[in-house]
Amino acid sequence: FLKLKKVKQALADAEMCIKLKPEWQKSHFRKGCALEAGDDAQGAVESFKAALALDAGNQEISYKIKTLEQKLKGKSNFSFKANPVKEAPKSEGAASGATASGVPWDPQWLKTSGDTTLPAPERLNAVNNTGNFLNEHLMAYLEKTPGDGPWFFEDKNVAAMMEAGAVDSMLGVIVHSLCFIISVEQAGGETNPQIAESASAAMDLAAASTGVIHNLLHPVLRGWQTRPMKMQLLGALMKVLTLPGTPITLAPNTDIKPSQEMSNFLAHAGKLLANKEAFDHLVSHDLLMRARLMMLRAFVNVNNGLDKAEWTDKATQSARTLCLLQRCKAAGGWEKALDTICSTEGAAAFHKEVGSIMEQHNILTSAFTKFGFKASVGI
Repeated sequence: FLKLKKVKQALADAEMCIKLKPEWQKSHFRKGCALEAGDDAQGAVESFKAALALDAGNQEISYKIKTLEQKLKGKSNFSFKANPVKEAPKSEGAASGATASGVPWDPQWLKTSGDTTLPAPERLNAVNNTGNFLNEHLMAYLEKTPGDGPWFFEDKNVAAMMEAGAVDSMLGVIVHSLCFIISVEQAGGETNPQIAESASAAMDLAAASTGVIHNLLHPVLRGWQTRPMKMQLLGALMKVLTLPGTPITLAPNTDIKPSQEMSNFLAHAGKLLANKEAFDHLVSHDLLMRARLMMLRAFVNVNNGLDKAEWTDKATQSARTLCLLQRCKAAGGWEKALDTICSTEGAAAFHKEVGSIMEQHNILTSAFTKFGFKASVGI
């Protein structure tokens, strides 16, 4: 029933199983899954604990409990190192607002974070400053009931930082740092004190940058159910992007020609994206972060040994959605963004970009696992 999205029927079925066979842990586990799907985290935890009592040591059940308890706490588990933050100079493009501590956001932080020519401590200081700034806004948001008042991403200062490319900047730091660490390990360079020190600094950079992205994903997990319109729009668009015979679903380097399938795709996509209100929702930072979160969840399931083909396909769908919406946002409209992929060369470039996005987020998944952030954002 759950696979068919029939939560009530799944719950009723699980409760009947418990009545008939209360000593069977799967009865309680299925009830927990149904309650979780129905957004009853507390009830789900109780059912999973009942299942665990009948199957002590079951790692899957233990993980479910840990994940949901983190969700119920509704708090970030990452804190940034305190840095002496200098007051940002007033410059064009700087955010006008400040945190509760009075420290304004400095766009230079993102530039410094990603500048590999600078010393690692200077870059780490910039990452931590970014994290501290966002953390103050996140803590203020977590004190509110989800759905009450403006959302985290609707804060003008958070929005300004997102517009400046906070996520891509942190992703770049993570990918560069982890690739450097891997190259050092493969070359046996950790035996050289100087190289080992550089690798340790890269690890600190990767951890801090992963923490920033963690704190940007956390509000999406906590408040998403309070934005039903966005949920529906994202689901509808992802369904459109699975239509066959389109530049998005055809194999890379396929010769793109006008067809009825192409016309149907453009008509359906245009129906969604031509509406200004729908377009604004679809290119909003929170919805883009949701697409990233869905991709991370899919990669975790692949790494956990679940159906590789199914979950790789889900990761690909999320990456295609993110890629298209980012292009729409950059172009300021959907027509130009779609025009760029409706040719053989344009479609090939789109697929290449999707592949790059998937590679980045697969590395991010590894970083979330390595630094212990998986459970707190529900992946």
